[in-house]
Order: sequence, then structure tokens, then C-alpha cells
Amino acid sequence: MIGDMTEVNTTNYAEYPYKYFTNLVPSSGSDAANIFNAVCVRNCPKKGDTIQCMPNSDVTECGTAFFDTTFYGSFCHPEADDVQAIFEQVYKAMNKENNIGKYISDIQNCW
Repeated sequence: MIGDMTEVNTTNYAEYPYKYFTNLVPSSGSDAANIFNAVCVRNCPKKGDTIQCMPNSDVTECGTAFFDTTFYGSFCHPEADDVQAIFEQVYKAMNKENNIGKYISDIQNCW
């Protein structure tokens, strides 16, 4: 038997159907690994909105949105104007530990 199966998560996420990445624009001094933290949200927030989320062990407070988002494929994606800056930060975070971003870029350039 794997683990203790007696405890079951009964949290109802029906009112929070979208996934929102909370730290794509990290604050100075934050751990690069936190860039991938996410929560389930009620709707895709716009910059400055209070995020209506279901907190979890990685994101204990919902906070305020730092960029506009739009819904696509069950995720809240950044609006086009913010994508380039966010992508650059994600790329840096991926390279910080193991250069995986460089490998992805190399594969893209080879195709």
C-alpha cells in the first residue's frame, strides 16, 4: 500500500476553475523556483485586481495581479503586451539552476 489513504482532500474547487501563476513577475529577492507557483482562481484577473483564489501550500495569500490575463485552455495567460517580459524572466529562472532554457532554445533553433 502506498501512503495513508485514510485522509482525502474534500476541497470543492468548482468555483475556482482556472489556473493562475502568481509569481511570473517575481519580486526582488524572491526564489527563482517560486516563479512556477500557481493557484486556482475564480476568474482571470486584470492588473491591479484583487485575485479571487483558493490558497494552497505554495500560495497562502491571493494578493494583487501584476499583469492583465486572459482565459485560454483552463489557464489565465498574460496579455500580449506582458508576454515578452514575463518570458524573459521565466527563461532566466529556468537557466539559473540547470540551463534547461538554453537547451530548449537550442532545440528551437535547430528546427
